[in-house]
This record gives sequence, C-alpha cells and structure tokens, in this order.
Amino acid sequence: MTEKPSRRQVLIWMGNLGLLGAAWATLKGSVRFFDPPVAQPAVSAVEAGAADDFPVGARTFIPAAKAWLIRDEDGFSAMSAVCPHLGCTLGEDGAAFACPCHGSRFDAAGAVTHGPAIANMRHLAVEVADGRVIIHPEMS
Repeated sequence: MTEKPSRRQVLIWMGNLGLLGAAWATLKGSVRFFDPPVAQPAVSAVEAGAADDFPVGARTFIPAAKAWLIRDEDGFSAMSAVCPHLGCTLGEDGAAFACPCHGSRFDAAGAVTHGPAIANMRHLAVEVADGRVIIHPEMS
C-alpha cells in the first residue's frame, strides 16, 4: 500500500509547479520582446486627401496608411507609425514620436532617441497627383 503524500509535500509540489509556469511565461515573453515581428502586412496606396488640406507645418496621422504625413516647406513626406520594436502605433510626443507600449522615442525625423527600439521609423513614398496626396506604405 502506498503512503499518501503529506500536506506539506503537496504544497511544495504545487509551489514548484507554479514557479515552473511563471518561468515559462517569462521566457516566452522575453523571446517575443527581443525578437520583434519582421514583416507587416502590405497595404496598397492610400489617398490621404487634398494637398490643400494640409498646411505647411502640418503633421497628420493617416490611420488607413498607419503613417504620419508631414508637410514642410519642401513638400510632403511620410513615416510609418508602426513602431519598429514590436509593432505598436506611435503617437505624437511634442515635436517627436513615442511608443505607448514600451517607451521607445523618436525625433521629428524618425531617428531613435530612446530604446528599446533599435531601428529608426521607416520613411514612406509620397506623391501628389492631381492635387491629391497619396502615401505608398509598401514603398520607401
């Protein structure tokens, strides 16, 4: 006849099982944190609106393109609003950009100023055709 485990042995076994589960979850999260997704789904050209709708100095988030459209004295430019770290959507932070998920910061030109992101924001192709601004997220 086998002896029943004591209450202490059961609690120790359950505690060890809990620690093992926590270690597994931590390891899994750490791997995802340090190995961000590489590919984003391709989006076709997005019409942002009439060029006249964007005054010089404007910086506008275009949700359909997941991009920031910028108009300065030289014309239009765009940067992907997808954080190069883990794919969160970047928001404005004064004259710069910030990731609400992990705290990465980027200057107005899209260069990393504070990690954990190690890559700069991706610049996107922009064209003005017939007075309409078109962002090409798949091209840079």
